[in-house]
Amino acid sequence: MAAVTENFDVKIRVIFPFLTKSLPTDDSTRINATGNFNFEPPPQVDTAQGAVVSQSSVKEISKPERVQNLKTGLDGLMDDFDLIQKVMRKRAGHIALNYDPELTKNEALASAEMDLFGASSGRITYAMFEEVLAYHEKINKYISHMSIENGGPLDAVS
Repeated sequence: MAAVTENFDVKIRVIFPFLTKSLPTDDSTRINATGNFNFEPPPQVDTAQGAVVSQSSVKEISKPERVQNLKTGLDGLMDDFDLIQKVMRKRAGHIALNYDPELTKNEALASAEMDLFGASSGRITYAMFEEVLAYHEKINKYISHMSIENGGPLDAVS
C-alpha cells in the first residue's frame, strides 16, 4: 500500500520590474478612503396640476369595439397557427423515426406505439405524431370538462 505524505516542494520565482514608480500622495489617500459619503437629497420641486395634466388624450374604447378587436386578434393568431402547422407538415412530412421494436432499449417506445396505434411497426411518421397531438388535445378537453362537472376533482368521489 502506498504511503501518503503531506510534504511537498514549492518553487517561487520573484521577478523584479525594470521601472518602479511611487504613488502620488493623492492616490495614497484614495486607497485609504472608506467610500462613505453623506447623501443629501435634491430639493423637491412643485409641479403644475392643471386641467391639461388631469385630462387623458387617449380615447376610451367601448366594450363592443374592444371585444371585436380581441376577436379579430385571436382569429389572426389562429390563422397564424394554422399556417405554421401547414408549413411544419410540409417540411417534416417526410421525417420518420425508425427503431427496432425487438430491442429492450426501445421497449417503452414499442409499447407506446402498441397502445396508441394497435401495433408496434418500428416506424413513427409525422402523421402519427399529429394523431398523438390531436389525442392529447382530446384528453385535455375531457379532463377540463370532467373537473368542471365535478366542481374541481376529476372523480365525483372526492
